[in-house]
Amino acid sequence: LPVWFGILDGGALLLGIGALAVVKRHVHLQGHGTVARVLAVVDIVLVVAVVMFALSSSFWLALAAFWLVGTLRSVREPVFTAWINQGLDPKTRATINSIGGQSDAIGQAAGGPGIGLIARSVSVPTALVVSGLLRLPALVLYARAIRRGTVGTLAPEEIDEALHLEDQSSRAEVPEGPDEP
Repeated sequence: LPVWFGILDGGALLLGIGALAVVKRHVHLQGHGTVARVLAVVDIVLVVAVVMFALSSSFWLALAAFWLVGTLRSVREPVFTAWINQGLDPKTRATINSIGGQSDAIGQAAGGPGIGLIARSVSVPTALVVSGLLRLPALVLYARAIRRGTVGTLAPEEIDEALHLEDQSSRAEVPEGPDEP
């Protein structure tokens, strides 16, 4: 049995390496809108593949869906990381990526018991469908990035200007008065 899991995972790994090479060679990953489109397509197909796996009654269809999910995840993570890194100051890049990884782990730890409860109380296929559908809210954020052409990040000097912090700091100065005895 462990050999079969290795074969299944190995197939997904090889397909993922091939798909990532194709994306690297043929997809231009500069600009927030372009990368958001790629991620939106990947996530839509990922949702469909997870639901297809969950509802499959055929081993071969389930295997194809399993390999498709593995392939898409292999493509999604590096593309997403490249997207996040596009607007980051090199001094904060490692911290932001670390926070992203921690957020992912927290999301899995928080959502896992709920999915497990659905699997136990309803069915495993239902839990798998729900887990696939949980990726859909990300599409709203991708749509926003595609529409705006940005993820909404500003350079530090633009943030001060946009929030009018320079104006407020000059008004907040208290004039010096005579010292009290």
